[in-house]
Amino acid sequence: MYVKGSGDINVDIAEYTDETYLGHTATWVRLTDSFVRKEVTRTITTGNHFYCYVFTDGTAAITFYVDGVQVEYGLPQPRGIAK
Repeated sequence: MYVKGSGDINVDIAEYTDETYLGHTATWVRLTDSFVRKEVTRTITTGNHFYCYVFTDGTAAITFYVDGVQVEYGLPQPRGIAK
């Protein structure tokens, strides 16, 4: 994802199975006035859905923009080339 603005945001990916919370991965991002690419990686374990949250610090009134969010399905890397 690409982010810009002022202040700090927390980008969080939370994993669930139905309504059961399984865990999360989060990272704080210091925003600037130019778009910067940031990654948050979470390997989904047994969950059947996830949410991506963006939080601010407390009740801080900040302006931020998020663009180009991408979710990738990871497959095991090939171990060699079949001949």
